[in-house]
Amino acid sequence: MRRFGAKWGAPICDALEQTPVPVGSKCDHCGEKVRKDDAGVLIDSFSHDPGEVVLHWECHTRSIIGGVNHQLGRCHCCGGNQPPDPPELSLRRSAVMAVELWEGATSHEDAIAEIQQAVEREANRKVRA
Repeated sequence: MRRFGAKWGAPICDALEQTPVPVGSKCDHCGEKVRKDDAGVLIDSFSHDPGEVVLHWECHTRSIIGGVNHQLGRCHCCGGNQPPDPPELSLRRSAVMAVELWEGATSHEDAIAEIQQAVEREANRKVRA
């Protein structure tokens, strides 16, 4: 495993080899392209071509701490009926929010409010279509 971009405060950053930011590569979790200011990891993989998985640091961290709905106790494994990531949010935004929840930078109430706003935007979009 190697890291790219700025350190994000985790002790693992000091232990990993720094590599140039793979600008334009797609994140294996969210599918969004890595931008020059992004940070993340490259993980060796036998099942991917060219042999490395690219992940934004938030997307990688989300795979460890769980998605937003998991942290809110709304997902299937917590007895709820929601998927781990709110489908109303992009996977990237959901990963960022999961990290914010985990770190305490976003409250459960604020996360729920943002998800509800996304639901309302989608409903309004469908009405106009």
